[in-house]
Amino acid sequence: MKYVSTRGEAKVASFKEILASGTASDGGLFVPSSIPKFDEKVIKSMSDLSYIEIAEIIIRPFIGDFLKKDELQEILSDSYRNFETDNVVQIKDYEFGHVLELFHGPTLAFKDVAMQLLGRLLNAASEQLGKKIVILGATSGDTGSAAIAACQNFENLHSFIFFPDGKISEVQRKQMTTWNKNNVEAVSVTGNFDDCQDFVKNMFADSSDDKEIIFASINSINWTRILAQTVYFFYLSSRLSHQEINVSIPSGNFGHAYAGWYAKKMGLNIHNINIATNRNNVLDIFFKNNIYKKLKTEGSFAPSMDISSASNFERLVYDSLGKDGLETKKLMDQFRQDGFSISSKIYKDLCTVFESQSVSDTEILEEIELLHNLTGDVFDPHTAIGIKNIRKKKIKNYVCFATAHPSKFIDTIKKVIPDFSKTPKRLQKFLDSEEKYETINYNFSDLKEFIFNKI
Repeated sequence: MKYVSTRGEAKVASFKEILASGTASDGGLFVPSSIPKFDEKVIKSMSDLSYIEIAEIIIRPFIGDFLKKDELQEILSDSYRNFETDNVVQIKDYEFGHVLELFHGPTLAFKDVAMQLLGRLLNAASEQLGKKIVILGATSGDTGSAAIAACQNFENLHSFIFFPDGKISEVQRKQMTTWNKNNVEAVSVTGNFDDCQDFVKNMFADSSDDKEIIFASINSINWTRILAQTVYFFYLSSRLSHQEINVSIPSGNFGHAYAGWYAKKMGLNIHNINIATNRNNVLDIFFKNNIYKKLKTEGSFAPSMDISSASNFERLVYDSLGKDGLETKKLMDQFRQDGFSISSKIYKDLCTVFESQSVSDTEILEEIELLHNLTGDVFDPHTAIGIKNIRKKKIKNYVCFATAHPSKFIDTIKKVIPDFSKTPKRLQKFLDSEEKYETINYNFSDLKEFIFNKI
């Protein structure tokens, strides 16, 4: 399998090269040059397989000769050893449909599913290359702690995680700032998530002269994150009896939604992908009005979705344009200026798969309270948005992705469920530990200098 850039000008790369990298040299995102397709017989056979066995089938075509069969099996087994459910994820049934719980990993967020695998793959790449890998990540909430948890035990990996100062929950911050490891740096940036994300992308564009160090992305601009997320779409399909699947996905950076789109291209019978957004509704505006334009980011009760530039949307644009990299680059340049629209035919085709809704902070609280009264369960703000989008559709084969454990947003939930106090042991240890982190003004030179002084 070879990989190409969504902007058409970077050289073709191998899996190992795109694994241990960030954006392509032309500023685009790497995508596979072809799409592996699984026939109906193979997909049906997955009903008898474990999550890890399904993962091996899905991942193998994408990695070429990077790992031998037994090496991939060992990495997959080790990646999911520390999850608190037998098959990594868990499906629950409710009157309004199904909920796919993705938060049973070490940091209680869906990011663990892809990140635990990515950390081990990066370590394998470091060993093969004989070089240290410096990991750069921007986070609006859960990505940072999941990245640190996945990479902190590998001495050849040094992680730098940048998060917007004062714009994530206290629990999310403490999960990043209490590790006390020499190869982990949590950095609070005086700006918003988009500033953090722009800095990371600009670092990859700003080539380093140090040939002994490789910079790699831990964000979903790294294709491996998307690949790992396609797996649980196949697992979900293998456990449900429905002929087709409809999913509602709390969406910020569009990684989950794109993984679903890609799984559909790989042969999975996904009918509809509902994009659930908060007040930062750049994606909702596109899917309703065919306008993709950068907006000002505002804080909300669902901070992991406080994003106005959904990185993985570029991959969908590239696919929709028939893999025309130069046209994709043109449109993404327009996005930074005054936004863009796509042809009406392409837009209509996308809308046969995607739909969207935006939910206000008031509605988030109302939905959390309503769901608690209906089911007795507590859902985090992001998942509540996803459920609200589907609850009144009365389509029983809808599945909402539960992206985080509710205890990560305890202050928000207590606004409508005052007696909520459930804090799992694996989360309490962070709350009881001393924090250690830097706060730096958003300035490219200062942030770059900080990284090189630490490594």
